[in-house]
Order: sequence, then structure tokens, then C-alpha cells
Amino acid sequence: MLINHIGRVDPFFINQFSFLQNQNYFNNNFNQGKIIDTIGNYNYINNNLNNNIQFVKYTNTINNNYYININYLNSQNRKNIINNNNVNKTIFINNNNNIQNNFIPRFNLDDFLSYINSLPMPLVDYLCTSKGIIEIQTKIPKSNNDFKMFVILLINKDGLSTIMKNIYGNYFFQKLIKDSDEQCISLIISYIYENFVNISKDQSGTFSLQALLDEVTTIEQENKILNCIKTHEMEMAYDKNATHVLKKLLLLFPDKIRTELNEIILSNLKDLCLNPNGICLIKNFIKSNTLINDKLRINKEIINNFTTLAESPFGNYGIQFLIENWEKNMLINIKNKIMENLQNLTMNQYSSNIVEKAIEVFDDESREKIIQKLCFEENLVNILNCKYGRFVIYKSINYMKNEFKQNLENTLNNYINKTKYKKKDKIVIQKFLFRLNNNSINIFDKKLYQ
Repeated sequence: MLINHIGRVDPFFINQFSFLQNQNYFNNNFNQGKIIDTIGNYNYINNNLNNNIQFVKYTNTINNNYYININYLNSQNRKNIINNNNVNKTIFINNNNNIQNNFIPRFNLDDFLSYINSLPMPLVDYLCTSKGIIEIQTKIPKSNNDFKMFVILLINKDGLSTIMKNIYGNYFFQKLIKDSDEQCISLIISYIYENFVNISKDQSGTFSLQALLDEVTTIEQENKILNCIKTHEMEMAYDKNATHVLKKLLLLFPDKIRTELNEIILSNLKDLCLNPNGICLIKNFIKSNTLINDKLRINKEIINNFTTLAESPFGNYGIQFLIENWEKNMLINIKNKIMENLQNLTMNQYSSNIVEKAIEVFDDESREKIIQKLCFEENLVNILNCKYGRFVIYKSINYMKNEFKQNLENTLNNYINKTKYKKKDKIVIQKFLFRLNNNSINIFDKKLYQ
């Protein structure tokens, strides 16, 4: 019933004030008084506020009066309203010919509705085309949240999910919600509440939801989103699209809000680390988690499953991320594990990445211990005979001190003529000695793996 008249009013007021929903007020004489969009008159209204202004929450008439959204006022006028305990959403201005004569609406909802009715197809379908999203974006004022609300109401609940999952529509959605206010974001969340998980698993929908999370500003909104995904956390974590929504959520929502989600991740840490999508989530979980008890649990789980994770094509990245991002005092157990299993780790395709990362980022003392153990005579020959080990050894040369290099060279030269070495062992040692004295080592040289 309101749709026949909605072109004449700001949708912000329809949603906020019940008296405006009384159809008796929508009559042929309605244009004698206007509920206005103040964007186009921002400076004029702020400069012409005077003692005739009354602050009201409700009124029983709208003829010959103007209503202004408080959100469009400058800081000084907002402050005056608050100081007078007038924290309502509107300002009531007695009809003033000066304002009336100078007011020129910037956006006309009647024109917008006429445009919508003239489309070659329904609005939602048109927003799922490349032409439609470009054309309609030009019709919607970027800074007018009331107008955005009106568009969302036109799209409706089912249409919003369709647009968010569309290859073109998701771009329109991201532009629409940019810098939207709390009321607009809350409406969107309520519209997609039941379809949140399905949208997150869509290749276009995931981008829409990530953009939505960027606009969330209140604890109530955060809690509502967490309720959307309740019991679906692991399902989303293993999904190639939905996992990105969880990653964004972990970075944006504080620990105290997502305690239940944290517990689910901690309880399934090993399995998540062994999954190609789960490991991406774990990296963001480690990065965003600031709770010491959670960090201790992560440390314990990693240590208990160290070999399994280290030799996994995905799990090794989790350990590398810890080494790179955690405080020194939190890495003691991981350092010990690396030293205990150094040779085996170095000679494995995936765990060798962990040894490389340790050499790169550990403190000088820890790094020196690793290099010394790697270059111990018996270890060195075995490692150099492994293509993954050679990669680690040649990279470690860049971190060797000159004194250590010289001692190592002398030791190897003394042993190289001993009969206990096979010919192929001597060759790899000679190659190593050559590179030890070559400052321009290319660790990506394919000859290293021949």
C-alpha cells in the first residue's frame, strides 16, 4: 500500500516512525509538506538553523512542515541537539518560506521508481547483468543511506541473496553497502540470516560477505553473524569459498566475541592444518589470536603432532607461520623439536621448508646451532645427497659466518681424500666447497638437483 506513495517520502522515516505509515496522511495535498533529503542542501540548512527549530520525536501532522535527518547535520548542530537532550533522529522545522523557496531536492524517489518501472526486466534480474549494475549504480547517491535502505527494500529478502551470489550482482552489492550506516547493515544481516552459509560457499557470494563484514560496526551485528554460522563452522572452514569469510571474520572480530568459534578451531586444529582450505584459516587464527591460553593450546597441539604436520604439504605452512610470527619465548618447544629431528626434517620435501624458515628468522644463536648440526661431517654428506637437503644447505651458506666457513672448508678438504667416501659423495662435497667460496650462489640453479 505504501509503494504508491513512497516516492514522496524518505524511507528512513517510514521505517522509524509509525505515524507515517498511516495511509490517511498520503493524500493529494501531501506535497504541501515534504519530508526531505537534505544531502543537496547540507550547507544551506546547517547555516540557517535558528530559534524557530523544534526538536520532536513524533508529530500528528505533516502538512507545511519539513523533517531533516539528524545524521546530515554538522558537528556543532549535532552537539546542540545532544546538549538539549534532543537525541531523536529528526529535526522538525516550522514551515519557512525562505527554506521552502531555496530548497531544491537533489534526488527524487518518484523519478527513481519511474525508472525502475521502465526497466526491461525485474530489478533483481537487471542487477544480475553487466549493463544493469553500471546503470543503476549511477542512480543511487553514494552518501545517502536512506536511499540505500529504499533500494534494499525494493530488492527484498530473496532478491538480495540472488544478487550477492551473482557474478555481476555481487559487485553492485559491494558498492551499495560501502560506508553504509548501522541501520542499513543490520537490515541486510537480517535479510540474509538464513542464507548466510550458502552465500559464503558461493564463488561470488564469498566476496559479498567479506565486503559486508568490513562494514560491521556493532557488537550486536557481530553476534548476529556468529549466530548465522553456528554449527556450520567446520563446513565453512573446509569449503574453498566459505573459508575466506571465516578468515575475514577472524581478523575483524575481537577474541572476546568469538570464543565459541575459537574453541571449535582449537579442537580441530590438527585436521584443519592438514586441509588445503583449513590451513589458510589457521594462519589467520594464529595471526589474530591474542589470548595466551589459546596460544599455549596451539603450541601443545603443534608439538604433539609435529612430525605429521611438518611432513604434510599443508601442515608445514602452519609451523612456518608460527616460526615467523610468534614471540621468541613461545618458540622454545618448536626449536627443540627441530633440533631433535633436524636431519630427517631437512631431507623431506615439505618439512625442509620449516628448516629453511628457521634459518631465516631464528635468532643468531639458534641459527648457528642448526647450521653447525647440518654441517657435521656425517650429516652433511647424507643431506647433500638429497635434493631437498641440498637446497637447505646451499641456502644456509648465506647465513654462515666467515670463520665458520673457513673451518668447515678445512675440515672437508682434510676428509675428502679418505677412502671411506664413495665417488659420488666426494663429488657432492666438492660442489659444496665450490659454492661455499662463491658469493653469487643461485639457490634456484637446477644443477643443484642433478
